[in-house]
Amino acid sequence: MEDDCDIIIIGAGIAGTACALRCARAGLSVLLLERAEIPGSKNLSGGRLYTHALAELLPQFHLTAPLERRITHESLSLLTPDGVTTFSSLQPGGESWSVLRARFDPWLVAEAEKEGVECIPGATVDALYEENGRVCGVICGDDILRARYVVLAEGANSVLAERHGLVTRPAGEAMALGIK
Repeated sequence: MEDDCDIIIIGAGIAGTACALRCARAGLSVLLLERAEIPGSKNLSGGRLYTHALAELLPQFHLTAPLERRITHESLSLLTPDGVTTFSSLQPGGESWSVLRARFDPWLVAEAEKEGVECIPGATVDALYEENGRVCGVICGDDILRARYVVLAEGANSVLAERHGLVTRPAGEAMALGIK
């Protein structure tokens, strides 16, 4: 059967959308699938965005990107039962900004769509589609979408990667929590 597009990217977060944009610029037909109705709406908070890669991808990003605050210093504190140790830097490496993903992700998707990426929000991928031991598409409900390439960009807790044995769930003691 014929492919629906050259590449299917699952997840319209920063990594998935940046991948989609690069692929579109390389001349590939790109389908970007996002489970949420609005990209970024499933994120519970913002994050820190180092802008060197974004500047390479979208040199004029600073004119329209929904950036919140520029990061001007950073600290890392280690807490133990006996006390706290803090490391600080007044000159963080590289320019970075805080972003609210619920605002930033839709902006980035819109930038990718301007360059030919087709984003389908509200699309739940149930499984990867395989033929002859090769992933060649995705299954969404009763539909099979075929592509030469498939990229999983679901984020840190990739359900599809776990389901297909590509990663294992990390142990609780291997996790850390960052507080802003």
